[in-house]
Amino acid sequence: MHDASPVVRFDDNVRQQYMANTQLTRQIGEHLVVSELGRYGIIATPFSGNMPDFDVVALAPSGDSLYIQVKAINTGDWQLDANRFLRLEYDKQTDLQARLGLRTPAVTPLVFVLIKIIESGRDEFYVIPYFDVQKIVAGGYRRTKGKSFHFALRRKVISKFKVDNLRDVTRAIERRHGHPH
Repeated sequence: MHDASPVVRFDDNVRQQYMANTQLTRQIGEHLVVSELGRYGIIATPFSGNMPDFDVVALAPSGDSLYIQVKAINTGDWQLDANRFLRLEYDKQTDLQARLGLRTPAVTPLVFVLIKIIESGRDEFYVIPYFDVQKIVAGGYRRTKGKSFHFALRRKVISKFKVDNLRDVTRAIERRHGHPH
């Protein structure tokens, strides 16, 4: 008997090519976060890149909400725009940047969930509140020339934020309102 629905199988080479696609990596990251949060009783909705300052809104059983910015990679470092954390100004005449202070987040509470996509069951998660990412960027951003505000966030810098699962997102929501852990 022939199965009417064909099964598409990818060899490792083709899989690597698909994973290298930034849009697919972003989609996998957002859906991983939503799925993992669901395991802990958190309702979460992805916005698939339609909101500039967050990717997911999560609602804990307590009714408290949290905005989540998801950054997923499969190689290299997480790429950030330093101007989302610092008030930076570029002067075209001098080709210089000026740092005017820290930027207030567009939404609060905002938590970053960074994911290193490895393979099912082995992915790495890092849960970092916005203000901690901001401190890292403020301490590490050195560019003074040119119009690029690019900042590479390296795994070794955020290693202390690595978590085994996304239960810590629940804790971040609870801490916001003084609920017990």
